[in-house]
Amino acid sequence: AHHPDDINQDGTVDVRDATAFGDRFGNSGSPVLIDLNGDGTVDVRDATTFGEIWHGTDTTQPWNGHRLPDKPE
Repeated sequence: AHHPDDINQDGTVDVRDATAFGDRFGNSGSPVLIDLNGDGTVDVRDATTFGEIWHGTDTTQPWNGHRLPDKPE
């Protein structure tokens, strides 16, 4: 499983993901991890989506500091 705000893909959503988002925002390369709204373009709308996911305003709970559940075996 992958949580959209787990930008550095360490399994935890935390401030390191916000830093990774900022580092990748505006840089060339694959936008796959930071095109959070899935429109094919990385722009301020993706930063807004990052914040909404982070604070839980688009989901039932905030993800800041939460881990994804373990992968079922």
